[in-house]
Amino acid sequence: MFSDPLSTWDDNPPVVLETHVLLELIDEHGARERYEFDMTPDSASDFDAGLLGLGTPLGKAIAGKKAGVTVAYVRGDLRAVEILAVLPPAGALSTEAAERRRQALEDARRKVAKTAAQTLAQTFEGKWGGYDPDGMDHWDDANNSLTSA
Repeated sequence: MFSDPLSTWDDNPPVVLETHVLLELIDEHGARERYEFDMTPDSASDFDAGLLGLGTPLGKAIAGKKAGVTVAYVRGDLRAVEILAVLPPAGALSTEAAERRRQALEDARRKVAKTAAQTLAQTFEGKWGGYDPDGMDHWDDANNSLTSA
């Protein structure tokens, strides 16, 4: 972590954790698209928020490289990445991305459990009768159980 970015900053630092990187992705036709990222641990990465995990394919391709370097990066129609600048981080690293991913996975797990229970209710017919899938309207997503109305 940079305690005082101005006093400890190298004039041409490599891409490492907690650096802000300005780069251009170059496609097979030579077209360029500019991006800016803060390099983060993979657990905090969020491409849409400008947080690139160092362990991602793009992060690995530029790790340790300095501004002015163009590196091969073959993904889809992309062929190279040019690092334009490596700067001090734009701000403090956030752990929100990891928490958002964890919450999204938990929400998906709950929805799958609810759908599985509804499917069972619609298709099961035992010797004592079946289940009423309409009774699932009061499903409590917090603990995947039925609650009273």
